[in-house]
Amino acid sequence: MSSSEAGGQSPEPEDTQLKQLFDNEIALERKKSTHRIIMLCVLSFVLIIGVYGIFFGSQPGNTPVSETIQPQFTPIPETTQPALTPYPGTAQPTYTDQRASTKDLSSVINGEANPGFPYWPSGTITYWFDPDHACSFGKTGNFLRAFKIINDKTGGLVSFVKSSDGALSISCHDSLGAMNASSWSSPWISPSGLISGATIDTYKLPPGTSECDSYPTLEMREILHVFGFEDTSSPGNVMYSGKGEGTLNPCGELDASIVNCLINIYSNGKRGLACTGIPHK
Repeated sequence: MSSSEAGGQSPEPEDTQLKQLFDNEIALERKKSTHRIIMLCVLSFVLIIGVYGIFFGSQPGNTPVSETIQPQFTPIPETTQPALTPYPGTAQPTYTDQRASTKDLSSVINGEANPGFPYWPSGTITYWFDPDHACSFGKTGNFLRAFKIINDKTGGLVSFVKSSDGALSISCHDSLGAMNASSWSSPWISPSGLISGATIDTYKLPPGTSECDSYPTLEMREILHVFGFEDTSSPGNVMYSGKGEGTLNPCGELDASIVNCLINIYSNGKRGLACTGIPHK
């Protein structure tokens, strides 16, 4: 009996089996290749997402800037203007012959309103500070302050102008004065009462004495001396003849009677009150 008859089927040839095995291997390889491609695509996608996140995901977004609140302005409370610094202050006032009024000013003073009372030929007194005996910053300021007080009180009838050849010379000394005087004034007065010039010298104060620290008392008194006014025994008056500038002599200020006398003299009797009863040279 032949082989075909015994099995009912004819066996596959050997080349057919080999072909089938080959096809199966190819299919398997294609399947693996497909899986590899898919995995590679997935990994590539993940890698791209990661790189994007690193370079772009960490960048700050455009957050809109909120409107800032302007700071509230707190006004500085108004402070009281400081008064003129008294001697020996650091702020030196200026004086530039500021006349308060020019009405009825007499260019030439005749002295007839108050016979026997000394007078300058004009209400404008020229002055200078002797550079060889220079005054301190505070002392100079006190003289200028006294000039301005007289100018203001007399309404500009008496004024002071700085000049290199001024008729009034002012000197300051670091030594003690004769007989412990704190200052000396020397007006040059003719027999008719005309004052042609004057000098003022200030000295180092004697031990235990001090100047008034709120008013230029010493400087004012010396300036009035060169106008012919003498000391008085009335406390409170700038011409009070107390002991130097010590505690016995208060901070005397310019007296109204002296102001009226100056106005009367330097308006030739047209204004002010006569100098009756006022001590003079």
